[in-house]
Amino acid sequence: MNFTLIVLGEFALGLAILFIAVIRFIKVKPRLRLPPGPRGLPVIGNVLDMPSEKEWLTFAQWGETWGTRSLIRFLPTLGL
Repeated sequence: MNFTLIVLGEFALGLAILFIAVIRFIKVKPRLRLPPGPRGLPVIGNVLDMPSEKEWLTFAQWGETWGTRSLIRFLPTLGL
């Protein structure tokens, strides 16, 4: 057999195994079961929803809407 053909076959097999491993890693990734909360924007989350004064009124309203535990996203951080 030609040496180049063997090397190409091994390379193709390695790529196939790598592709399958990456796909399985992406699919198996567990999803966190997070509590409900106000919907935020991508990247910045609920930064624009945060009140600057009388915070307790907004948080009380969120508590009535989303329950005693609600999730807010503040940039890359999650908060309960």
